[in-house]
Amino acid sequence: MSAIRIWVMAARVRTLPAAVAPVLVGTSLALGAGHFHPLAFVAALLGAIFIQVGTNLSNDYSDARRGADTEDRLGPVRVTAGGLVPPSQVLMATYVTFGLAVACGVYLVAVAGWELLAVGRRRSSRECSTPVDRGPTDTRGWASCSCSSSSGSSR
Repeated sequence: MSAIRIWVMAARVRTLPAAVAPVLVGTSLALGAGHFHPLAFVAALLGAIFIQVGTNLSNDYSDARRGADTEDRLGPVRVTAGGLVPPSQVLMATYVTFGLAVACGVYLVAVAGWELLAVGRRRSSRECSTPVDRGPTDTRGWASCSCSSSSGSSR
């Protein structure tokens, strides 16, 4: 299997609509109100995608670390537990991906105003709140999801 295919698997691209949909809804509202800004849209879209992918990578790493992803697991192979990518590389990819999301957020704060920090702070605290020392979120009945609330509008 190629390295690109493995990283696409790790990113869990099937989950990206959960990140993209809210940005498209917000952008359509911005367009309707006459407040569409193309660069803000691109930053919001990329930021949402980076948050989703970073969350997926973090989940892959932490579930493997806790031993939650075993051969008995249903669904697609997880790259860390499956031995396709070393845990240190998945963790580094998580940091890089969240760093890129932060860069997108910094741009959006610069164009939209500091009030956006409250939304960003809530998002990041939710994404970083998965307990590493407990069982996987799925075993507690919670869904491992990311719902980005961004729009392509600015003031």
